[in-house]
Amino acid sequence: MKSKKSIKRYGKTYQQMKTVKIKVQLTPEQIIQYNQFLEELTWLWNKLLANQLHNHCLTWYKWADNKSKEISEALKVKIEQEKINSSTKSSKNKRKKSKLDTSILDEFSPFDLTGIIKCPLQFGNSAFLGAACRIATGGNYWEKDESIKIAYKNSKGEIGYKHGYKLVKGDKPYTPIKPEAHSYRLAITDKNEQRQLKQSSVFDHLGLLNNIRKFENLPNLSIKTDFVSGIIQEHFDVAWKAFLDPKLINRKKLRFKSKEDLVKTIINNQNPPKINFAQNTISIRGLGKVQVIDKSYQQRLEKDGYIPRTYTLTKKPSGYYVCITIAHPLVKEKKKLKDKLPNVGKIHGKDSQEYIDIQNRIKEIDEIIAKEGYKSKHKLEREISAGIDPGVKAVIASDHGALFRPNLKRERIEVHIEKIQNQLSKIRLINDTKWKEAGNVGKRPQTKNETKLQAKISRLHEKAANSTNAFNHKLSSRLARTYNAIAWEDTQIQNLMKQCDPKLSGEHQGYEQNGATAKAGLNRILKIRSLGDLKAKTKHKLEKLGGKFEEPSAYNSSKICYLCGQEGNRNEQHIFLCQNLVCTNFNISVQADINAAINHKNNAGLGEASEIKYQTQRLKYKRIKRFKHRDKSKKNVDKFNQKM
Repeated sequence: MKSKKSIKRYGKTYQQMKTVKIKVQLTPEQIIQYNQFLEELTWLWNKLLANQLHNHCLTWYKWADNKSKEISEALKVKIEQEKINSSTKSSKNKRKKSKLDTSILDEFSPFDLTGIIKCPLQFGNSAFLGAACRIATGGNYWEKDESIKIAYKNSKGEIGYKHGYKLVKGDKPYTPIKPEAHSYRLAITDKNEQRQLKQSSVFDHLGLLNNIRKFENLPNLSIKTDFVSGIIQEHFDVAWKAFLDPKLINRKKLRFKSKEDLVKTIINNQNPPKINFAQNTISIRGLGKVQVIDKSYQQRLEKDGYIPRTYTLTKKPSGYYVCITIAHPLVKEKKKLKDKLPNVGKIHGKDSQEYIDIQNRIKEIDEIIAKEGYKSKHKLEREISAGIDPGVKAVIASDHGALFRPNLKRERIEVHIEKIQNQLSKIRLINDTKWKEAGNVGKRPQTKNETKLQAKISRLHEKAANSTNAFNHKLSSRLARTYNAIAWEDTQIQNLMKQCDPKLSGEHQGYEQNGATAKAGLNRILKIRSLGDLKAKTKHKLEKLGGKFEEPSAYNSSKICYLCGQEGNRNEQHIFLCQNLVCTNFNISVQADINAAINHKNNAGLGEASEIKYQTQRLKYKRIKRFKHRDKSKKNVDKFNQKM
């Protein structure tokens, strides 16, 4: 008897929300208004970021106070433990471990914040650790001097030389800043009252924003409140929370946007769009009716009683697109009940009848949405687990012996992009030379040919991204519907894409070849493959269908035999040879990625190693006909032989 999860495993679940992408055409007046909206949203983004960085100083001081207390407690425990170990000779007392963890002393040294003035801080890419105090501006500064050479030793003990620095007199006079106590910024509201800007939600008010712009001698905002709340809630708050999340270590600090890098999307998460199928138009607040170019949008919108909820308008190199989020009719009611639930629990308590009724109604809505799902076209229901090893020549390899070829369309687009980029760089070099020969100074304006080539490159980049997204969706859906459990290698893509360390020459005066050029080519291929995106899509779809996704360690998975566990040889990159005389695979060539995939499955505990069904020793690509070169001489010989 199968469980409910396994029964629903291959039945398509009913999606609560879905996004439909529609291409539209804007009039010249609408384009001007849209560009103005983007400039105003860019100004708002920069104000939000500056305010949050300003306020984050207070959060950092609270974090530092807590860390100081933890360090002082750990230091006391360590001193007491050392006294106990030195005073007694008993082995039992030496083995006693303290309840408090003293590992924090390995990362931090003791510090105290008492008595200091909490000045504004400057933050690096880290939300907490990369903080530095700004006490002065202007004055002298340090500059790199190539004439100064300082000897040093690298990790291998080799001696090298690096450039030194010299102190240069600054152009501006030294102006020290008074270390004043840090506090929240203030803004004047419509009622001429000062209001503290503690959170980003405070900026969701046109009156407050217009007062800020008034002090900066800027005109009032023409954008609607819906778009203001959209960029705050959907873009900025999400990005800022990710920056503060300690689990996302690699997430860097948000950047300020310039005139060349404007916000490219306006979001309305308050009111649904008004769609007129007879006239093929979509009404957008502030812009009016926008003409639809897409032909199949009506079929995708009118599906299973879905209703429009929110929408976005974005500009891409290929044109303007409206992305409409459609949802089940009961989703709106469910959202209201979820927002109401915490207040009811505070006022009446979680044991009250009203709180229980709301919970029951939410469960009832989920059951109704689940029942309205339709049957899947895939009738085959079986319990199959697989080990997956990502690669370069083959995107992924399974433990059954299947090698999945990469997205060749994306690679052809990349070749086209490289060709146009070389053409653009040559034109720019010629134009720069002519600009300097004419005696001109300053930044050279871009020519029409350069603009056309840059636009063509942008469109090709968009086409490449769409191709990769579609390829990963199809492959991840295939894997999620085929297997009920997958063991995918825990690949650290960022570690694989690190640059090569410099290799010092024997005379210690220069550097030898270290394979950096070849490594750059490998890094480029890894970017094109988008293995992290493919893994995330597969994990999301498999877990949504009730499957199991494991991530075993990648350590030595491609070096050991999947049968005996002994190390083998890889004379060629794609071939693995076991060197264990006792093993049945001794000196038998096995595809290296398939061998690693079987090891992943064994390490994840998903079953024994399966027999290899596909005897694929190496991966071969089939070129499309239009890319094959015709051999006319061979063709003529064949015709002559037929006549004879």
